[in-house]
Parts: sequence; structure tokens; C-alpha cells
Amino acid sequence: METKEERKLSTLPLSVEGNKDDAGFLRRRRKRRILCCCGSTVALLLLIVIVCVILGVTVLKQRDPRITVNSVSLDHFEFKFDTTLFKLDLNVSLDLDLSIKNPNKASFKFGSSTTQLYYRGTNVGEAELPADEIGSDSTLRMNTTVTILADRLLTNSNAINDAMDGSFPLSSSTRISGRVNVLNIYKHHAVSFSYCNFTIAVPEGSLGSQECTHTIKL
Repeated sequence: METKEERKLSTLPLSVEGNKDDAGFLRRRRKRRILCCCGSTVALLLLIVIVCVILGVTVLKQRDPRITVNSVSLDHFEFKFDTTLFKLDLNVSLDLDLSIKNPNKASFKFGSSTTQLYYRGTNVGEAELPADEIGSDSTLRMNTTVTILADRLLTNSNAINDAMDGSFPLSSSTRISGRVNVLNIYKHHAVSFSYCNFTIAVPEGSLGSQECTHTIKL
């Protein structure tokens, strides 16, 4: 008959072997958990990237802010032309009604801007537009008054001939420069221009045909 000590010695290798099997099983299970965790993390990152791409292509896609001159009207008009002395006196102020449309799903903030007035390529007046911010899918209306600087206009050799013909051709240029801000993360610079050509009939003091266009620089 085996003694207690002999039975203890005979069962010892089996216990050691069982411990080895348990340790291997635990290692394999831990490895599977790590692989599952890594796989889930990679899948989540891919999902985030896909969502960002979809948002970038659709909802957060960069669109062009647009500035439009709705109308040009005469605010003040004085005209005197002495045909004997060929002397011209002119005092004109124009009101410009502007709209700035932001079609983006983010705000558009722009700095102080200017409207320039030209007579046959000569700068004859300008007006400042204050800085502002336009919310998403919003339109901002602005009004500005531009006074023609007669001394600049009269230095142009065509002024007398145009006065005798009964109309002055003028053009305006408005520039808005700002940034589209997406969630304070993505900011994109944009510049919008608006150009208008029109005529002032003299001595009646009425506006003739008007033609306006706009362009974008991103």
C-alpha cells in the first residue's frame, strides 16, 4: 500500500502540468481580448474618418460668400456747366444697397472693406464698410454712401465731352475679405468682389442703365 508521501509525489507532476495548461489558456484569452480591443479601436477610427469625409463633402463643404449690389441711387446731385467758359461744377453722392450672402453651414467673418467709385478708370470716390460677421445660411444687408470727388473727376480730359453728351459713365468696385469658420477648427479665407457699371444723365440727375457682376477668390 502506498504511503501518503508516495501519493503526494505521484500526483505532483499532474498538478504542475495542469497549471501550465491554465496559464496557456489565460494567455490565449488575453491575446484574443487585446486583438478584439485593437480591432474595435481601428473600426471606430475608420468610422470617424468616414463621417468626417461625408460631412466635409456635404454639410461642411466650402461655398462662396457672395456680395451683390441690389441698387444704386442718387442721394444728392448738383450740376452746373458753363458752355461759354467751359467750366463744370459737379456735386454727386450715390447710395449703394448691398447684400452679402453666406451659404455655408458655418459663420463668415469679414474685416473693414471699401467701395471704390471710378470714372473712366480714375478713382473719384470711396466709402468704408464696417467689419461684421454673418451666421450660417444668412444674408446681411448694408447701405453705404459714396461722394464723387469732383476735383478728381474734372482732371479727366473726358469730363467736358461727357457733360456735353449728357451722361457720365461710372463704375463701382466693392471688396469683402474674410474667413469661413467651421467649428473653430477649420478656417478658410475667401474674398468676394462686386462690380457695377452705370451712367448718370445730366443735367437731369437720373441714373441710366446698371449692370453688376460678382467674382470670388478663395
